[in-house]
Amino acid sequence: MEAAIRGGLTCRVANAHSGAIHEISVPVDSGDDAYEALSRAVENALGGEKIVLYGPPWRSLDAAGARAALEDARTASGAAPPRVVAFDPAQIRGEATHASYEADAAAGRAVEAGVRVPRTLAEAKGWGLVRRESSADAEAGSSPGSGPLQRALGDFATQFRLRRAQGTTRPYERAAAARAHACAGLRQRAAVRDLGVRAALATLVDHAAALTEAHDAVRRRGARHGAAQRDALERFEDDLDALDGAPLHPSLAKALDETAGTQTDAKTLAACVPRDRVRKWAEHCARALAQFEADGDRIRAVVGDVAQRVGTRVGAAAAQARADALDAVEADAAVCAALAQRQAALVEALGRDERDASDLVAKHCVDDPSVGDLADDPTSSPRAQFDLDLSGDNVLKGSLLDDDDDEADDTFGTPTKSSAVALDACRELQARWERRERLLPIIKATERSIAQCARSCASRADALATRSLEELRGVGELQTTIHDAQANHLETHSDALEAKARAFAQLDTVRALPRVHAALCLEVARRRSYGTAAAAVVQKATEDVARLREVETKRRAKFSRLHGARLPRPLLRAVPGLVDPPAPFTPTFAPDERELPCISVEDLREDGAPRPRADSSDSALAPPNQASSHHSSDVAMEEKEGSSSSDDDHDDDDEQALRAKCARLECELAALRAEACEEKPRAVSAEDVSEAEEGPPQISFRRFELGDVALFLPTGAGDGRKSYLAFHHGCPHRYLAPSSVEAIRAAHQRYPDFILGRVTRCDAREASDADNPFRLPPGTAFHVLTVESL
Repeated sequence: MEAAIRGGLTCRVANAHSGAIHEISVPVDSGDDAYEALSRAVENALGGEKIVLYGPPWRSLDAAGARAALEDARTASGAAPPRVVAFDPAQIRGEATHASYEADAAAGRAVEAGVRVPRTLAEAKGWGLVRRESSADAEAGSSPGSGPLQRALGDFATQFRLRRAQGTTRPYERAAAARAHACAGLRQRAAVRDLGVRAALATLVDHAAALTEAHDAVRRRGARHGAAQRDALERFEDDLDALDGAPLHPSLAKALDETAGTQTDAKTLAACVPRDRVRKWAEHCARALAQFEADGDRIRAVVGDVAQRVGTRVGAAAAQARADALDAVEADAAVCAALAQRQAALVEALGRDERDASDLVAKHCVDDPSVGDLADDPTSSPRAQFDLDLSGDNVLKGSLLDDDDDEADDTFGTPTKSSAVALDACRELQARWERRERLLPIIKATERSIAQCARSCASRADALATRSLEELRGVGELQTTIHDAQANHLETHSDALEAKARAFAQLDTVRALPRVHAALCLEVARRRSYGTAAAAVVQKATEDVARLREVETKRRAKFSRLHGARLPRPLLRAVPGLVDPPAPFTPTFAPDERELPCISVEDLREDGAPRPRADSSDSALAPPNQASSHHSSDVAMEEKEGSSSSDDDHDDDDEQALRAKCARLECELAALRAEACEEKPRAVSAEDVSEAEEGPPQISFRRFELGDVALFLPTGAGDGRKSYLAFHHGCPHRYLAPSSVEAIRAAHQRYPDFILGRVTRCDAREASDADNPFRLPPGTAFHVLTVESL
């Protein structure tokens, strides 16, 4: 791991089931692996083994993904969406039931919570919404000495306190804010669950595409093999009968008799093939081909079903349904948040009227001893006495009226003036109360709307959570199906394809036997020529060494005669072997050409097949040395035998050199003929197809047969549609079938500049007035090739 991402990091991991985003601390030491560190941290934080994906593009967490995730944790901001999603295998498999997560449960409680409204002032006092008034406050509204207006103002104060307790607006605001917060949490968790579903579907699409690609590869190989193998089965009996007319080289027939210990009198290659056993093997190959094709149809159905189910799950309709469900939750949450803001504005407006009303009542109230007793209380100011605690815990702390008429006169002036002021105060309070009565129903209606919207949001979020879990379980089932199809069906089918190819390769020996027999004859002739040439070279080398030894022996004897007798003994011991002759040269080379059947290049035609017996009987029964030499060597031998026996050693050297040269030429000639036979065009067998698949496909341009890859270029010829002509050399008028052109055009949404395809069908036709799609001269032969696009 790079030094830049070492140390303690905080990685944001989304839980696809609960919808929560976990801030997971990943302690990364210098010796830790990123994948192990992140996997261990996720398991410790979420509990138990988890399936972890990283993206986008989403894929199973690996070493590269873990390093990228930790790098994101180091550089990304907290507002960025999480790029690591964890899944619980137990819930996907259905082993664990979907529980109501604590966050969702808390949101549900907040949504269903109501607002308490007292029916009487005593109930409001019991709930703590109104502080219990002092004895002076209690007597203020009921004192018989009070004036009518003052008593009316006192009664109004009592009703005002009850109505304020009934219409305490802060609980409405808090309830609205709690519901909006709960809906926001539901929206966030729904978005995280949707992210988990989209990540799981993305990996499902990748795995399904990999399965389809692997199946297509096996299917194409099976189709190419099947075409060659069906052809091999159809011509099997003809190939078997053709062996009756293929001659067996006499030397090979003689070797067969010697090996078997019986006289078979074999003359053709049919004697080398056990017909009954080969026919049984052909029947076995036919059954294998039929079974393979039946298995192919079954696997094709399985893969097609998987592709259809995946397409349905990730299709546009399903994606739109998921998006609509998520949009509905987000819309409810947005409406709930907007209503909560409106509720807060209404509560604030009502609070301002209540504070103004409190100030008005406090302004016209007389100071009484009970108020003076609260002078030390910072909340005992005239406004604070009538202010409403928005939390609902405090209530009016003073009375609206005082029963002491004298103190009232001091405050308001004369009784008549006091009554007029009190009447104006009552009117002002009445006007404010009427505005309050208009706002309070709106607040309550808004509360009902918020509650209804929050319930809808919670219901849709719960349905989306259930649907997300069902989606994940469906994805898990499809992933299991894909894994089973890959491991149990496709791999087994691929192994069966290879086994079938090996079986047909053995069956192909019947058709290849004439060619193999010719190659064997050329190889035996080449090896015999090689042995002759090598023996001649060794013989010449032996004679050269013998001459050198003879000269060396004479020189050593001369040295011993002239100087050896005069050397002191110490010097003789210091240089041992002075008087010994040179060691003789004994070559260990033993050519094995005499163990091979007596076949020479003269016995064979250019294609390696044996010549007719009338032409080759003499050479076939000739001694090995004579049969393995060229005609010019025989002429040289006849001239040598007719010459005088007193020829010198120079003539012997020329004879051996001539033999060696002839043998080398025969060896090279046999090798060249064998190569020429291998290069001749021949039918493609199943074994050849299997071997050809090891490398990249080669473009054919000299011939176009089934399985060949052809390059097609656009041409102007055609009956109004764009036509494609195969790139060729010596094979004109090979056109691409119109059906293939239209299929490829539909796949690319245009006519390609070139088309590369594998030939699956070849139809030979002749241009005429009724059949001339490419505007060729009448009578022109042409071919229409159907291809599989590459």
